[in-house]
Amino acid sequence: MTDGIENTNSPLDSGPDLAFSGTQKAPTPPDEQPLLILQSMGDYAVLTTDLERRVSTWSQGAQTIFGYTEQQIVGQSADLLFTPEDRESGAPEQEIQTAIDQGRAENERWHCRRDGSRLYGSGMVTPLYDQAGNSIGLVKVVRDRTAQKQAEDALRQQEEHTRLAVEAAQMATWEWHLVTDLVYWNEEHFRLLGMPVQPNPLKSEAFLSHIHPDDRESVTAQLIRAIEQRGIYDADLRIIRDDGVTRWMSGYGRITGEEDGRPTRMSGVMFDITERKTLEEALKEADRRKDEFLAMLSHELRNPLATLSNTLMFMELTGGEDAVLPLGVAFKMMNREVMHLNRMVDDLLDVSRISQGASSLRIEPVEMRSLVNEAVEAIQYLYQDRELGVSLSREPIYVGGDSTRLTQVLTNLLTNAAKFTPSGGHIQVTLEQGANQVLMRVRDNGIGLAADQLSRIFDLFVQVDMSLDRAPGGLGLGLAVVKKLVEQHGGRVTVHSAGLGQGTEFIVFLPKLPEGAERVSRPNRPLQEEGKSRRVLIVDDNQAVADTTAMLLKLKGHQVHTYYDGKESIGAAEQLRPDVVLLDVGMPEVDGYEVCRLIRQQPWGKGLFLIALTGYGQAVDVRRSKDAGFNQHLAKPLDLMALTELLDSLPA
Repeated sequence: MTDGIENTNSPLDSGPDLAFSGTQKAPTPPDEQPLLILQSMGDYAVLTTDLERRVSTWSQGAQTIFGYTEQQIVGQSADLLFTPEDRESGAPEQEIQTAIDQGRAENERWHCRRDGSRLYGSGMVTPLYDQAGNSIGLVKVVRDRTAQKQAEDALRQQEEHTRLAVEAAQMATWEWHLVTDLVYWNEEHFRLLGMPVQPNPLKSEAFLSHIHPDDRESVTAQLIRAIEQRGIYDADLRIIRDDGVTRWMSGYGRITGEEDGRPTRMSGVMFDITERKTLEEALKEADRRKDEFLAMLSHELRNPLATLSNTLMFMELTGGEDAVLPLGVAFKMMNREVMHLNRMVDDLLDVSRISQGASSLRIEPVEMRSLVNEAVEAIQYLYQDRELGVSLSREPIYVGGDSTRLTQVLTNLLTNAAKFTPSGGHIQVTLEQGANQVLMRVRDNGIGLAADQLSRIFDLFVQVDMSLDRAPGGLGLGLAVVKKLVEQHGGRVTVHSAGLGQGTEFIVFLPKLPEGAERVSRPNRPLQEEGKSRRVLIVDDNQAVADTTAMLLKLKGHQVHTYYDGKESIGAAEQLRPDVVLLDVGMPEVDGYEVCRLIRQQPWGKGLFLIALTGYGQAVDVRRSKDAGFNQHLAKPLDLMALTELLDSLPA
């Protein structure tokens, strides 16, 4: 008994006579020794307070932990040790009241040190009583657990990040207890299998039964091998959900527990890879189509080239005088094959331009009856042994569009119909109008389409007949170009077929031009019509191209000079002062772009009309020509009608 203070509920059960007397140095009773030992330990703070929470005694450990010396803290409020937010919430009052009411108050909370830093402490507060049993103060013991708390928080934060990552990745986790064959799943695992969330654990069969029958044996073998060899289970597999939907999953796992050399636990993850698998299959299909297209391209290019080569060889051997193949017939054959080659090249370029959004339309009022007649006339050579019928309305039908592109749409459809309609077959073109749209139909009684072909007929590089004896001609691009061009005009195209052998009908829907809009028809200049004679300078390192182009322009009445070197052409242009220069772009040493720039730098060349005549016809090539200073860009082979119209349109 010391100073009449009795401690009946010491946190260390130190006895009823334990008391604190500040700085007095009385002999230490045996039952007070454990508390004094605790007071001397640096990671325990021991202090007493009165009922007003003023500090009465202060241990060496308290000084070490909180940073206050005995002289600095005794007589001060113990509230200094609480954080501001705890003081504001009334935590000090609650702590003393709990200790008095219940005989003890255990707590873990953040505390404040003298320097303002914080420590995390766990401890206990118990009342001090006098001999009459009245509460006269408190004993508080606090252990510094800051390091442990920080480690726990870091671990908890890491676990939270992991959990969030798993949830964000929609990843299923599983833990398989091999001895009991019980498996623990997270909620995502149930969701991926299309199952309602159930209490864990489950038997492994709950997962194995969802594996696609074609994958079950291989997946089971991989799991067994990973368990026996302490290896990695890593598999792509199909699962059949409870709703019957098949999905692709990626599974990964490894042994995470052993006892006495035996594997006891395997843990892993699983996540949905259906989109990835779908993309992979799409890429494989695109690659397959590309290979088929390249093979088809080789085949289709060689056919017209073979005809041209054979015809030229025959004419060379006979001098063009053999009655078996008159010159007129030979020229008609070669012209047809050249047109076929041109269409294939144009289709390739159109697909690239349209797909990249580089194709622009020249919109104007177009009278569709005239357009249909012109398109039909252009492809008449394909219908020598087939019947082509045309049904047009009596009244003019107008749309707002690019007449050249709309003609291309119809010629592509008619060419396609001719390819897949046997000799003696019938193709019908119909033009009609509704209230707000114009319908252009191309119907044939040819080979028709199967149901699965209808859905992909407008895809790139698609040929509905890939047999060796398939209908001749085409790269599988024409209908893709049709669809893209029609859509650029704000319309749509559909295809219908009753099945194989039942023929096919394509219908193009185009917005009708509103009443009252300005309506003009395209000028149609015959090839034979002659315009104003121009002085033309042709520059091309390919002498055959330069000479044949010159011959054609001379036939049209123009004065033509040819040069085969870019550097020499600059001096020639200065001397001749032509009206127009047709300049090849891809020349050695000094290319056409540089020749154009050098001419533009000369006073006499600033107003010269320069045309880039080149095999490069992409949108980027047209822009590059414009940037170099060209007035116009024409792609090879030469379109004589387009060039003639251009020369005639120039001011005198």
